[in-house]
Amino acid sequence: MKNRNSLKTFAGRCADAVLSLALLASFAAAAGSCSAVPEENGGEEETRVPGAVIYVSPDGDRDGEGTKESPLSSLEDARDRVRKIKDEQGIPEGGIDVVFLEGVYKFKDTVVLGTDDSGRDGSPVVYRADEGAKVVFDGGVDLDPANFRPASDEFKKRIADPAAREALLEIDLKAEGCFDLEDGEYGRYWGTETYRQELYVDSERAKLAQWPNGSAYQTSGFRTDEDNDAYYYIPEEKYELWKNDTHFWYYGCPEIDWDMLRAYQGKYLRIDDKYKALAIIDCNFVPSKNSTVWVQNIPEEIDEPGEYYWDTDTDMLYYYPKKDVNDSTFSFSQLPREFIRLESAENIVFDGIVFENGRGSAVFSPTGDKTHTDNRAVSVRNCTIRCMGAYALWYFATESEITGNSLYELGCGGVCLRGGDNYNEHTVHTRNVISDNVIHDFGQTYKIDQQAVRTTGTGFTVSHNLIYNAPHSAIIIFGAETVIEYNQIHDVCRETSDAGAIYSGRTWAYAGTVIRYNYIHSMPETDHGGCPCGIYLDDMVSSFSVYGNIVSEVSGNGITLGSGKYDRIENNLIVNCGGVPISNDERGIGFGTNSTLFRSGAMWTGILESHSYDVISRYTFPQNLLIVENSLPSSIYRPDDPGICSYTTARGNVALGCISDRRWEDSDYGNKYTDTITTDGVFTSVPMSRLYGTVEGNVYYPEGTDIGLVLSDDGSVSLSDGSRVYRDIPGFDRIPFDRIAK
Repeated sequence: MKNRNSLKTFAGRCADAVLSLALLASFAAAAGSCSAVPEENGGEEETRVPGAVIYVSPDGDRDGEGTKESPLSSLEDARDRVRKIKDEQGIPEGGIDVVFLEGVYKFKDTVVLGTDDSGRDGSPVVYRADEGAKVVFDGGVDLDPANFRPASDEFKKRIADPAAREALLEIDLKAEGCFDLEDGEYGRYWGTETYRQELYVDSERAKLAQWPNGSAYQTSGFRTDEDNDAYYYIPEEKYELWKNDTHFWYYGCPEIDWDMLRAYQGKYLRIDDKYKALAIIDCNFVPSKNSTVWVQNIPEEIDEPGEYYWDTDTDMLYYYPKKDVNDSTFSFSQLPREFIRLESAENIVFDGIVFENGRGSAVFSPTGDKTHTDNRAVSVRNCTIRCMGAYALWYFATESEITGNSLYELGCGGVCLRGGDNYNEHTVHTRNVISDNVIHDFGQTYKIDQQAVRTTGTGFTVSHNLIYNAPHSAIIIFGAETVIEYNQIHDVCRETSDAGAIYSGRTWAYAGTVIRYNYIHSMPETDHGGCPCGIYLDDMVSSFSVYGNIVSEVSGNGITLGSGKYDRIENNLIVNCGGVPISNDERGIGFGTNSTLFRSGAMWTGILESHSYDVISRYTFPQNLLIVENSLPSSIYRPDDPGICSYTTARGNVALGCISDRRWEDSDYGNKYTDTITTDGVFTSVPMSRLYGTVEGNVYYPEGTDIGLVLSDDGSVSLSDGSRVYRDIPGFDRIPFDRIAK
């Protein structure tokens, strides 16, 4: 991602001391330290026998004995019974199992789990479904299909589409028992803890009445001296159609395609009669030719079966059915926040439970610098989390496992897990593991900056996950010494361009991270011409090892390096990408100059203000200060200058059928490198990357060359034992294709 406020020329004087950035002494040591599975952290062992068992049933009683014959009635009841056991005898050897019998458990309020509810190492508190039982934690209100009726003639006058007008139905949400219909302003951005109510039909998110129906409307706009609003052009016929509406919402990219905004009419959004335009109120956005618009929850635009409109004045919901409503199930999400909130909880496990129809997360804890709570060994296993407004899981923890889950139909992302001794100083390994999950169809409501997996902290392992169908990235890494391995990722970054399926960037503090043996494929060009890449190491992030990955059928570059140092790009297989196989640029002395050269720049402030010298030394080599005595003319480079993309290795990579040669011209940022690109058909880079790095043993094969590539019916890919790659690159290591998630 690019910083448009950075200096556009390489100039100025730096009298301060700066660090020579580099890799930890050994990638092997780094990879070994962070790829190991965490030691036993209090989670459930195969041989563990619980010291106490509590049973819960939807038909139970708050005052029940907690036996299978006399169960309790809710998670809250069970939590209180756990507290009672702890008060009377402490946690018994083997811990406590809370077993939920089959059925649907309705939630109207969040349940808090903290210190009083925690297990201990080897003796956790496990909340699990009974063997073979379907247990559902439900945050919605069921709408009775029999209570849908034809919409009133008066309302139908607002519907432009004849077929929609004829078939439109209505239902009274308040009469159905909905208990939270407040028309709140739930934040301009996605990072709030509470999200809007939504309709789910047959366990899928229904579509709000929207214009346009498909890709966003690409427009431009302007600002004036009259106010601090940003104005966006819309077709004049839409202005005439919408000008009297009072409940519509804007969603789109107001300036650049990796920064989206949601705005609700009233406080943040209006239709301006003077300019016949949409106006985002009191903002700093500068409309551009890349601005995009969706207008949602607007009845005049109901024209596709499955769309609905919620009148927040009358609490009537209008629905254009796809089929007979009696053949469907309907739920309106009501639980305003998360199902479970963690407050310094330890040794707690959730196993085999379905969470659905919530507006927040299934499990949540604050994760900010000053608001987070230190949870430990809180694991989520074998659960289904679907039809949620926020991230499925969002919490701060160490020594925790998120494994074997199915996460889908999510308004935001899948898993946001943060941990460590301090949010800013990545000094202690979290030993968190996110593995063997299937995460798909996420980022449905808030599309940009929503990932299947988002890690913040040091020492994560993200492995064997299957991730697909999303508008933005699959995995984003905010931390050091993390391992991303054996994941299969496809059909992501479908609505943005300056992005990658696996992404990290914008700091020097993420050293020692390893991205290996991932299969990334099927990422076509977006409707607006964007071409995302497979792996993106953005804006000078450094000291990564990218090894043994397969990147295929990606519309952008296979691997993009954003002027980092000490990166090792080796043994990767890149097939039929729309861009070059591997690219490295010199943004560190281009538009990123202000970030890298000056100690007041963004690349420095996060390290110097938040890290001790010992911590800085951990991520730098040699461990001493480099004095930059004079300003550096653009024609004179030294490898240890902080903005130079030096000491990077590109070795033994294979490319088949990609663009083999390209000249760089980045006129958007005032830098032109035309005819300065050097390439061997695989690694395309500016000269300094070759001058101060190692590029050797890469092989390019033209499209159509038979290299023994095998595509299996299950979607997996491999190289045949007789592949010519093993002859042409004698040191090419065999990629363990069979271990990649399917």
